[in-house]
Amino acid sequence: MSSLERIGYCFLCSTVFVYLILRAIYVPIVGDEAATFFDYIHVNQFFPGLSRVGTNNHFLNSFLSIIFSNLFGNSLLPMRLANLLSFIVYAYSVFHIGKRIRQALPRWAFFSALLFSSFIIEFFSLSRGYGLSISFLMLTVYFLIKTMEDGKRTNYMFATISIVLATMANLTLINTLVITCVYLLVISITRDEKRGLTSVLSIGGSAILLFGILSLFYKMKGLLWHGSSDGFWSVTVSSLGRCLINNELIFSIAFTCFGLLALGSLLLAFKKDSFRMNTFYNPRYTIIFLLLANIASSYCLNLMLGVNFPKERGAIYFLPLIIGAAAFGLDTLTSSFGKFTTIPLVVLFIFPVQFVSIANISNSKYWPLEALPPNFYEEILKDNSASTVGGDRLYKYMWGYQNLLNEGELNNWQCRNYPNQFLDYQIISQKDSSLFSGQYNTILSHSSPDLLLIKRKKVLEKTYIYSTVQTSF
Repeated sequence: MSSLERIGYCFLCSTVFVYLILRAIYVPIVGDEAATFFDYIHVNQFFPGLSRVGTNNHFLNSFLSIIFSNLFGNSLLPMRLANLLSFIVYAYSVFHIGKRIRQALPRWAFFSALLFSSFIIEFFSLSRGYGLSISFLMLTVYFLIKTMEDGKRTNYMFATISIVLATMANLTLINTLVITCVYLLVISITRDEKRGLTSVLSIGGSAILLFGILSLFYKMKGLLWHGSSDGFWSVTVSSLGRCLINNELIFSIAFTCFGLLALGSLLLAFKKDSFRMNTFYNPRYTIIFLLLANIASSYCLNLMLGVNFPKERGAIYFLPLIIGAAAFGLDTLTSSFGKFTTIPLVVLFIFPVQFVSIANISNSKYWPLEALPPNFYEEILKDNSASTVGGDRLYKYMWGYQNLLNEGELNNWQCRNYPNQFLDYQIISQKDSSLFSGQYNTILSHSSPDLLLIKRKKVLEKTYIYSTVQTSF
């Protein structure tokens, strides 16, 4: 890889990182972030068994966000800082994985897709854990490749630690945790590299046991509801297509074709090697093994334990795996069929184009409806701080976060019996405006999301009941 390419890659990463900093500062808090803040960060408790039980608790994200929020305050940037900084780990890992792709076209298709996939990148500017999980997943892949190359004990250890951290950030990756540990154990035993066994068995084994127990507990509580049992392609692949390019069919075809090409390159390599283990040890096929094993494990968990196939953000880890598998797979096929075999990867350059076309620092692509404009709060405060405020329950936590930053100057969000006609102010979707046209006037409007701040034409008379002193918010 030339020095010019290295400079180009650093420039692109720096540009994306600056963009992510701006998003982390300016994109309003989304619902799940606000719930994470109140349930775990604000109360300084994330540990399972001591904190609120729920899959919204991405342990590593909650832990690091608690630290940064205590150090730097409750504003958006400290809360999102852990995921933001993890982009550095991500960019480092993607570079060191990608530089092992020999041909320039697949190498830059790989870089472009992973640096400019809006669906992946936006999670580095949110406090949700998915950015952390993808960063450490890619770091795992890098150390797996390093393990194949030199068999050093430190690489066994770092690969194991990385996938444990990735799973702490996104429990859906427990499949990949098991796969990675088994993979490392097989490599260690068959290559007689016993020095790698200790870290894999102690660190990886303990993590599998703990996360396994926790996952079974969540399943018993009915908390593993995200996803569906309708099939990997119907659920996982289709949902990723909606999130990535808003087209299930085209993405499903691309995913299938790239998967088959990667599998074909693997089978061809095994055939050339007379089906010996050398291909299994070849670092160029590591990411392909991970992809195929994760697909197989999704089917196994669904058949044996009734676990839903992951979808959307829960399946986000399949994106770098399929992109990496396609890039490495087609790159290896050039030795047998020529450079033209990498041409299908040109479609991956759609990601930078899409990225530029939808780039913004005002809203989340994945949660486009979940944003409360700050000027709505300011308008109500300017009018009457005693006003009753409410609307759809979707905005309850987001309003609570804005109110906390303003030291609770306005009343709590009311969402019971929505839509109702008795609150002084309501924040509603524009599509619901006809429900309130008789009793309310529109004060402010906002696009992306399409929201209205409406005020009751005639304020209802309130009756005094009792007073109390609030010592803390």
